[in-house]
Amino acid sequence: MIVRGQPWGSPTFRTEQDLVVSNDIAIARSSPQDRMIVISGDLSHSLGDPPVPLVGAACTEVMIDSMKIALFIDDKPQVQMRAASFVQVGNWLRGDLVLVTNAGFVRGRDIAPRSHPNDGFLEVMKLHATMSPRQRLLALRKSRTGTHIPHPLISTSRVTSLECVRSSSSTSLIVDRVKIQHWNRIVIEIQPDYWRLLV
Repeated sequence: MIVRGQPWGSPTFRTEQDLVVSNDIAIARSSPQDRMIVISGDLSHSLGDPPVPLVGAACTEVMIDSMKIALFIDDKPQVQMRAASFVQVGNWLRGDLVLVTNAGFVRGRDIAPRSHPNDGFLEVMKLHATMSPRQRLLALRKSRTGTHIPHPLISTSRVTSLECVRSSSSTSLIVDRVKIQHWNRIVIEIQPDYWRLLV
């Protein structure tokens, strides 16, 4: 994990074996043994959208945390999956919204300005159900620059694990931009130093 006051990552060179992946979904589906270069998505954005190093070029290998997910559907055995960037429970326009992020950015919005993808924490933003439609739209707009907080109806926290229960059939679940149709409960746990990225 990143340590305050110490450099993050280690110098290396890109090889022909290193994978170029397109986005956060591709990272989440990759093996922790692979070294990857991500070209778009929230993780790439949180890293400053670095250019793709050429084979043989000097670069830096950094470790990235993983969001380990246990998904529960009725009485069936839990489904194990991973997320590289975010989990969203609910939506911006009505009801409770819970955003859990590893990268800090969610669809380009600066949801957790103090987040780092290798700090060993999940950043959680909760938007209260009583927030008015006008306030929600304003918060949504301000989230592009990370100025949606502080707000009395928006809470933030840093945790290593979190559980969310589906409150109604209309409560949506999105994992790294993929909508999950069937679910009752989700448990999210941070797993530090899981993936290896080149920047």
